[in-house]
Amino acid sequence: LGTGLARLKGKVFRIGHLGSINDLMLAGTLCGVQMGLELAGIPHGDGVSPALAYLANPAAARSLAAV
Repeated sequence: LGTGLARLKGKVFRIGHLGSINDLMLAGTLCGVQMGLELAGIPHGDGVSPALAYLANPAAARSLAAV
């Protein structure tokens, strides 16, 4: 995980990888981020459940990627 760059610094964070990432690695990272935000008392939405639903439906993922 890294900080946002340029005008996004302090507003977002990045999930970095070295060219290889799969669904399980992404889900684990998102769960860890959500847990960290909760422990720190930082307000956040539920980003993990929608991401897992998206990853669980390959047909929807393919149709969205074609747009």
